[in-house]
Amino acid sequence: MKQGFEDAFTDAQERMVSLFLELLEGIEVDKFYIFAFQNEIQRFFNGFVERNGEVLYLNKVISNKDLIFEFLKLGAEDIANIVKVCNEYEAECPNLIKISYNVNTHSFDADYGYSDVIEEGGSLVQLFTGWHDEIQKAL
Repeated sequence: MKQGFEDAFTDAQERMVSLFLELLEGIEVDKFYIFAFQNEIQRFFNGFVERNGEVLYLNKVISNKDLIFEFLKLGAEDIANIVKVCNEYEAECPNLIKISYNVNTHSFDADYGYSDVIEEGGSLVQLFTGWHDEIQKAL
């Protein structure tokens, strides 16, 4: 791994956070969660929010479906940017990134997975909704 990777990788993740903040402009939430997956054949990007002790999918807080689809498209581009950063710095690229962002403290945590859950028989939608349910149960 080349010097400067951590800064470039953090910047790439911050682009995802900024994208979500832009989507939520004018909407009050406590936290939001980003789910990003990539392998050689597909990319999956989605998110959900936490507000007043409830965990909500995007369509429950944003009524403009075109805006949501644009968000998902741009998120997939952000995943491509993460892959590009990892390749440029000769670093292992995670297949799965889960980011939780606290809107009040402006801090985020991230978990990374390096196995291809699709090859292992997993479903991305099930993983995404399972993470949503896990966060809801933890509240």
